[in-house]
Amino acid sequence: MVPRLPLIGRSALRAHVAALLDGGARLITLCGPAGSGKSHLAWACFDDVDDGSVGVVVVDDADAVSAEDVAARLDADRGLRLLVTRRRPLRLRDEAVVVVAGLDVDDAFAVFADRAGAADARHASLFRT
Repeated sequence: MVPRLPLIGRSALRAHVAALLDGGARLITLCGPAGSGKSHLAWACFDDVDDGSVGVVVVDDADAVSAEDVAARLDADRGLRLLVTRRRPLRLRDEAVVVVAGLDVDDAFAVFADRAGAADARHASLFRT
C-alpha cells in the first residue's frame, strides 16, 4: 500500500464519518468542490475501518456515476457500504451527506508546509511556525 499523507484539519469530519460507519450507514457521500480534500478524507476513513470485515468500498471521483447505478448496486448487495466522493449529493434515500469545505487558513498553511517540506527537506524549516 502507498503511504498516505497526513490528514490535516479534518479530525472532526473524520470522526463524523467514523460515527456514521459505526452506526451502520450504507451510503456516505463526501461532497465539496474540487480540491477540497474529499478523496484524502475518504481514504483516511477507509484506512480507519479496513479490517476486512466491514465491507466498505470507496468510490472516488464519482461525479460521472449515476444515482441509479449506486442504488442498484446497494440493492443488489445488502452488505455493501459505499463511501463516495463527488461534488454534489446523489440524493438517494438513506444517503448520509458530509460536506467537505475548504480548509481554514491555518490548516491550509500547515498542509502547504507539510507538502513543501516533504518535497524538499531544505524547505521544511522555512515554514515552521
